[in-house]
Amino acid sequence: MFDWKDYFKLAKELAKSKKESRLRSTVSRAYYAAFCTARNHAITLGYRTQGSGDHGGVPKFYASRNTQFPGVGQKLGRLRRNRNNCDYNDVVLGLSSKSQKAIMEANAILSQIP
Repeated sequence: MFDWKDYFKLAKELAKSKKESRLRSTVSRAYYAAFCTARNHAITLGYRTQGSGDHGGVPKFYASRNTQFPGVGQKLGRLRRNRNNCDYNDVVLGLSSKSQKAIMEANAILSQIP
């Protein structure tokens, strides 16, 4: 079974670069590390997968359990929006800052999910 946290390690390596492609990939890999780890843990807590709907469903699942997992749902939502921005838009303003914030938010999520 793939360890999604390996994507987080890759994101941290990519973040060291100044190249736009690597910074965009930083945001994407940080998101998928956090999202897939959170999704898999949510399944163990009773979450029912929805395919592509999981990108909205998993953050809602954690938002409904905010006392147990404070901020996870909101952070996943922000990471997803930034990932979409980096993956689909020709111009991304503040990319260096977005990549560093993605690392911080993914790290915060991963530290809360066993």
